[in-house]
Amino acid sequence: MELYSWADESVKVLVTKKELNRAGIDMECNFGEEEAAENFFHKLFNIVRSHFLIPADCNMDAEMEETEDGAVIFYMHFYDELGNIISLNHRAGSWNRSIIIRFVNMENIHAFAELARNEGLKGGALYEWYPCFYLSIPLPANAAKKEKVIALAEEYGERTRISVETLNKKAQRVISKSALHELQIRK
Repeated sequence: MELYSWADESVKVLVTKKELNRAGIDMECNFGEEEAAENFFHKLFNIVRSHFLIPADCNMDAEMEETEDGAVIFYMHFYDELGNIISLNHRAGSWNRSIIIRFVNMENIHAFAELARNEGLKGGALYEWYPCFYLSIPLPANAAKKEKVIALAEEYGERTRISVETLNKKAQRVISKSALHELQIRK
């Protein structure tokens, strides 16, 4: 499963055919058993809600698209109790000293770590919180270099409003200190 911000109002979720089958979902049989489909969509909603800090009392609608390889892409939109769309605005907030980037897989993290090496970046912590990985990294003091690091990070992941406190509660810390350095030497 892969989660992405889609504009500031939507979440794009890619669910592979294997994941659908494991959940008891059969796209050829109108989602299969009703109970399995309900459980799957409830779990999917809660995963997305948690990773994008969406209130539990919101409403959601989704568009669905099946890919050629049997995967399904959902475009999810969330609304408050008045019917107003909830902005995900993952760029909100200020990142003066550090930033947290959400990645969909380890390959993207390693690719970013290689670029970070060229910028002399080290430090940080790596977390795994299904289905995503989060990298908390220190930012350079120099404003121009800080913007460059953020731009490089967003080539492979996306900024998030998730806090380190939330990650410490809900995620498994994979590398506690010097994550960028560790990732650079593990490659």
